[in-house]
This record gives sequence, structure tokens and C-alpha cells, in this order.
Amino acid sequence: MSTDEDPIRAQARKSIKRKQDFWRFFWVWIAVSILLSAIWFFTGDHHYFWPGWAIGGIAIGLFFTGLDAYGPGKKIITDEDIDAEIARNKK
Repeated sequence: MSTDEDPIRAQARKSIKRKQDFWRFFWVWIAVSILLSAIWFFTGDHHYFWPGWAIGGIAIGLFFTGLDAYGPGKKIITDEDIDAEIARNKK
């Protein structure tokens, strides 16, 4: 990335990276969930589903990663937005 790259392109690049990171995290969560569930299933004690703690904990992180990638407030910041913010701060 060059230093004179358009700020809108730089922000779009960051947005794409956040979305890719979310989907990588999602597939890791699926794999870990399957692995822990298989360990629980094959070890015999089926009275208490202990993998739920790890699956749920990772799901919380996945939720916030998804909000960062796809959540509200992810619009492109324009020069007009910046000028309006500067004008509000001068008051």
C-alpha cells in the first residue's frame, strides 16, 4: 500500500480484511466446536456437555468480530463528513 493511496480505497481495503477475518474465525470456530464435541462424545460421559463452555465463549468473540465486519455504522467516511465534524468541533 502506497502512502498516497486514496483514503476511500484504504478504508475499503480494511473493510474487506475485516470480513475475511470474520469468515476465517467462523470456520475455525466450527472446526473447534466439532473437535471438542467429538472428544466429549467419544470419552463417554454424556450427562454434562462441557464443550458448550468453550463453544459459547468463542461464539461471543465471533459475534463481536461479526459486528465489526458487518455491523451498523460501517459507512465510508467522506470529505464532507470530515468537514462537518470539524465544523461541529469549532463551535
